[in-house]
Amino acid sequence: MALDLAASSMEAMNALVAWCGPWVTQVSQTLESWWHQGQQATGTMVTTATPAVGQAAATASKTVTQVGTEVLKRPDILGGLFLGVCLSAACGFRVFAPPLVVSAASLLMGLQLPDAVSWLGTWPALATLSGAVVVEMLAYYIPFVNHLLDVIASPLAMLAGTLMTYTFLTGQIDPLWLWVLAIIAGGGSAALVQTGTVGTRATAGALSFGLATPLVATVENILAIALSALPLILPAIAVVIGAGVLLVLVPVLAVLLLRGLWRKKPPQLTGHTI
Repeated sequence: MALDLAASSMEAMNALVAWCGPWVTQVSQTLESWWHQGQQATGTMVTTATPAVGQAAATASKTVTQVGTEVLKRPDILGGLFLGVCLSAACGFRVFAPPLVVSAASLLMGLQLPDAVSWLGTWPALATLSGAVVVEMLAYYIPFVNHLLDVIASPLAMLAGTLMTYTFLTGQIDPLWLWVLAIIAGGGSAALVQTGTVGTRATAGALSFGLATPLVATVENILAIALSALPLILPAIAVVIGAGVLLVLVPVLAVLLLRGLWRKKPPQLTGHTI
């Protein structure tokens, strides 16, 4: 079954790459052309005024281009990334549900896990995660306890999301970029969904005087299990959901980054002295 899952995943990734390959190539060539034109037009001015900034910008642009091109050429990397992001997003609903599904898939379906997370594929881990999932899901039906869980679950969801993406990308890319992708894509996806669930639950509870909270908790429980299990059974779902999450995550991270840089902008000097 594990071989069938891997074969289905590779077929889905190959179909995706075959479909979007010409478009990706065209976009890459266009971006590369624009980059060279911009470098020729402004490179002299930038490097003359601020040599260090110009060199850093050029190095960063080349690095990002090379990494992006390498990822697009590797269906296995795309498959691992989409699957990892999909499970990471599920961590935003319930922290322990995706690790439990991965543990069960390793023991019952023969899913191969990297050595760093091989402990997930053990019966003690399965039993512990099963208990943790039951407690976590039931706790969200208890008033006040669910709010306390939100405070605790937010950082735990990011850690679990990072672990899920790391699990499905290990051995496919350089370890440095592995952790970068795992933290940003995996942890970011979990944080994005977790933030949305906290806001949704708080809004629903306030508008219904707490009556809708159990309903929201039930929907979250279902989504946590579905997003954890279905991508392992139907790889095409991982492609759709993973790509959708990334399409939302990237603009959000870009906005947060720009806001952070804007806030750190040094104050303008004035002619007044103290």
